[in-house]
Amino acid sequence: MALSQRSQVLELLVDPGFPESWSGALVLGAAKAGVDLRVLSVSTEEALMKVRSQGALAIVMAPVRTQQLRTSAPLRCGVWETRVVSPLVSPSTALVHPCPPAGAFRAIRDDLRAHGMIGPFSSADRLGAIGGLGTGKLTRSISIGPPAWPTELDAVVETAEIPALEVSVVFQFVLSRDTRDPEKHFAWDVLESIDLGQEHG
Repeated sequence: MALSQRSQVLELLVDPGFPESWSGALVLGAAKAGVDLRVLSVSTEEALMKVRSQGALAIVMAPVRTQQLRTSAPLRCGVWETRVVSPLVSPSTALVHPCPPAGAFRAIRDDLRAHGMIGPFSSADRLGAIGGLGTGKLTRSISIGPPAWPTELDAVVETAEIPALEVSVVFQFVLSRDTRDPEKHFAWDVLESIDLGQEHG
């Protein structure tokens, strides 16, 4: 039976840092191919656990351990720097992500340092970053893709894209090689064929 004739919804576990615009493009592209896709935001660590134990299909933030997993080509997304014009505290930089995987966070931090940024480096969810920037307690945030800040921050921050050749975030599709579900393998092929543009990386 063709996938388009089935009512099963396929879950795609996606790292919280994956751009929403890309998730939307995947859902639309999958629908055109007859795949009913439901995107769930899940930490990379939890997604990997479910890929290995439940045969889930996921998008994780790389680099991660992918032994015995089917992995896609890297999906690179550029980052944007938002800097407080007149900070009240010594330099501090936060990646806008609620739970970045350790390996990926180290790689991003190292690239930012090579780019000339000064730590300490931490992570913060969107609301935490907005609060830190607005009060001046945070001097800089790094967003995966262009950020959408509230207009009240316009007077105190400047935002600019960092050249993708210098700093970018890498995502990958992962699926257990032991997964025998033909729908998931079909969905994998469909998702890999969708052009996300990667306009920011």
